[in-house]
Amino acid sequence: RGDQPLSELVRALKAAGGQDDANSSKYETMGKMMASSVFCLCPAGDLCTTSRFVTAIAAGCIPVVLCDGLHGPFGAREGSHLSPVPYSSFWVKYSTASFIRRPAGVLELLRAMSPAEVSRHQAALRAHRHQILLQLPGSQAGTRFLEEVADCVELNVGANGNATRPHSDARASRLPKAEAPTLLRAPV
Repeated sequence: RGDQPLSELVRALKAAGGQDDANSSKYETMGKMMASSVFCLCPAGDLCTTSRFVTAIAAGCIPVVLCDGLHGPFGAREGSHLSPVPYSSFWVKYSTASFIRRPAGVLELLRAMSPAEVSRHQAALRAHRHQILLQLPGSQAGTRFLEEVADCVELNVGANGNATRPHSDARASRLPKAEAPTLLRAPV
């Protein structure tokens, strides 16, 4: 399927599970199934961003996202020379409320996609995988990760010890209101 050999995908799945034992054949089976699938379901776990999402991208299947709040890792950062990852060009998002109300609706949505639309999603996924996955040649994931970290923790502390530059508006708006003051407090 994608640029990544199945053996690398299986190694990544094993690493994510933290095991390499007699059960390792389940990772190979899972890798083969995902690599031969057109779509991979990516429901939310404790957070919207889960390893299922990145594993789907690594396998080369179109992520079907079931989390309204997922914007995708590595968003746009002011001053970055890297453009944001255009997730909407390769994922399919389905409303959580719609899924809870009528789970079969997601299957109807996927079946209603034209072959040309599926091909566009697959081509976009292949074109942007290097922006998300670390193990691909020419990967931008490390740079994007460091920029994301810098965007979250970069503060200029004034003489009075108060933060003078809070998180960017895009990041701060995603923080729960109760957490924002704690995260913006200058070290003592």
